[in-house]
Amino acid sequence: MDSELLKISGQVAGIGGVAIGGLILIYKDIIAKKIFPMLTKNQAYSLLKLLIILSWSIALTGIGAWTFVTVNSKNSNYSNGENHPKTFAKPVLDWVNIANEARKNKTIHPNRPLPNELVTKRAEFQNWWHNTTLNQKKKLDNKLLYDALSLTSRLYRIQELQSKTKPSATIWSENAVYYFEQVQNPEFLVESLLDKASIYLELSQIEHTDAEEFRRIAKDGDSVMAQAVSLANKKQKPGAYRIWSRFYYNLARPRDGNLSNNWDNNYLLISYQKMQTAFDIQPEEIKNATQLARITQKSAANPPQNNDPNWTKKLRESQQTLIAKWKEYESSLKTPKNRIPALNVLAVITLDIVRREWIESGRNKSNSKKTIAELEDIALPAQREVLALVHHTEWAEDYDFDMFYDLGRIYSLIVIIMDSIASDKAEGMFQEVIKNFKTARKNGTATQNDAAYHSIESDPNLSFLNSTRKKTLKRIFRPLKDNQKIGLSEKPLRTTLNESSCDSKADLVQQKINTQNYGEAKSLLSDLIQEFPSCSRVYYLNAILYYLKETKGGNLNEEQRINLEDKLKKALNYGTDECHLKNNETFTLLNDQDWFINLIKNCKQ
Repeated sequence: MDSELLKISGQVAGIGGVAIGGLILIYKDIIAKKIFPMLTKNQAYSLLKLLIILSWSIALTGIGAWTFVTVNSKNSNYSNGENHPKTFAKPVLDWVNIANEARKNKTIHPNRPLPNELVTKRAEFQNWWHNTTLNQKKKLDNKLLYDALSLTSRLYRIQELQSKTKPSATIWSENAVYYFEQVQNPEFLVESLLDKASIYLELSQIEHTDAEEFRRIAKDGDSVMAQAVSLANKKQKPGAYRIWSRFYYNLARPRDGNLSNNWDNNYLLISYQKMQTAFDIQPEEIKNATQLARITQKSAANPPQNNDPNWTKKLRESQQTLIAKWKEYESSLKTPKNRIPALNVLAVITLDIVRREWIESGRNKSNSKKTIAELEDIALPAQREVLALVHHTEWAEDYDFDMFYDLGRIYSLIVIIMDSIASDKAEGMFQEVIKNFKTARKNGTATQNDAAYHSIESDPNLSFLNSTRKKTLKRIFRPLKDNQKIGLSEKPLRTTLNESSCDSKADLVQQKINTQNYGEAKSLLSDLIQEFPSCSRVYYLNAILYYLKETKGGNLNEEQRINLEDKLKKALNYGTDECHLKNNETFTLLNDQDWFINLIKNCKQ
């Protein structure tokens, strides 16, 4: 009976109940001794009063102790796991700590395997997540769980950098969104939605040459951002509006993928409006200044803004803001990926603003030298640095065309202005246009090259060239006939190249591949592509390296097949003989596959 009383009081009132139950049992015995008849009224009253005070004091002390422990546990810093049961929180804490340490030490790289301990701790966290109930997860700090889920998704994004689906990164991003919807936490739900939107932006960069897929991704991203912005707090608003603006910018692109055509002005101006909102809230952030300048430049170039002097003023204001922010942040922007966006936007917006102001001034000769000076002092150095940096990033293959093409456009405007004042330096500058356009032509897709061909008459940075110069540029970008390849059936469009120098350095890459030192081979190839952008053997070795590294010379999954086919096509476009592919022992397993047979169909051996 006594134990039953303690059990019931403990279940109902916790520590306080146990305290009261214990006192009842003790005082019951005191009362049972029937000592009260022996006491005076004052003594009996004092004893009862003392029993009541002691009972409630002990009960309140017990309840207070329980409250203190509970509140302290919930508010504890999750980086110290002492307040969580070891067997419960340890996989989460271990994963967050080791992942943050790896990011801090920069030991995570898309071209290298993840450290073994990192992979192990991630697997332990994933196993914990799948085998833990929602109510159990709720016991942990929301910030801890967000960090664990976000780091899982982000590391998969690095591993799946060139994947066209990013399956693991997407799954863990969706896990985070679902969880914080379930627990009704708007702050971390917004952060999770922004992580998911970042995946869509990465996918759109990979698919930027596939118009329909690009548009589908942009629409999905827009839906995610609409939800994120509606829930974002004041601190989250600028980032949310900036990312949302990027999706409207993507939706504004021409449906056929030809970027020289007019963009959807409605989407473009919505993108501009949302980016202006982000900048107004957080003007000190260089990301906001960069994105605002990018969208202002594209909006100003689209009809009817292209002939509106008010947009010329907006261009100049945006350019000056970006220049100021670049000077402020330049020393802190260390990596290529941090420097390239601002530099490229600065180059292109400077190109457009000086041309517009020069034309609006009536092409005044007195302004010509000043215009050329601004192009040579700001636009050219910025774009040259972009070209030097881009080959050290995963953007190298996807954006080679854009970078060389933009550099050629800058030189073209200088030529236009020099021709207007009969400068004897114009011809030398025009050779720079030709050189950069030929390199862009080699790196471009059929859609990109076709757009470049038509832009010679539509882009004012090119269309104001004299007819002879335009004919020269049209020959570079003229459409190829069916099955025609650059470097084979067409006279190679490339600058003079020291082939022996390329071959001698490529031999070293081949040696690294033969010894299965794939990491060093990849690094050497990146440098070679920058030094010899038209050397066919570089792209041939790049395809071999990808095949061996991804499959060890075995069977391909569909995604690997598509990637390898793209790399082999690029090697062929640069002049690699189809028979080299057919006779290379590395590709023996591919000789009976239809897609590979189609690639080498012109080999007569």
